[in-house]
Amino acid sequence: METKICKTCKQVKSLLEFYSRTSNLQDGLFSSCKECVKAQCRKRYATKLYRQQHRLYAREYRKTHKPPPESSRLNKAPTHKIRARQIGTKLPHPNQCEVCDKQGKTVAHHPDYNDPSLVVFVCNICHGEIHINN
Repeated sequence: METKICKTCKQVKSLLEFYSRTSNLQDGLFSSCKECVKAQCRKRYATKLYRQQHRLYAREYRKTHKPPPESSRLNKAPTHKIRARQIGTKLPHPNQCEVCDKQGKTVAHHPDYNDPSLVVFVCNICHGEIHINN
């Protein structure tokens, strides 16, 4: 097994104990071992200056990167409610399509995203047809 000397702790360690790097280094690995890199990160994160710089960066990022539009949040809400209901067994997931009465796996279709409680369980074929027609 190949080894390498950590430049920070000066110990001989296996190559598996070094992070890989995507640069043109001779062996393609960090010069410090994973333990030393983690210790350096913890030390840097603990400083007050780093926390202040990170807060400023986050504030600037939020100014330039707007949150997703309301419509994308609306589309995600029904799915979470359905999963929560299935876990609590309040809403059984039937094995029969409500459109064609075919037995088998069904998916939850939401005709109206503004009313997440309105759910129709349909097979994949009917679900595709509903979306094509609407």
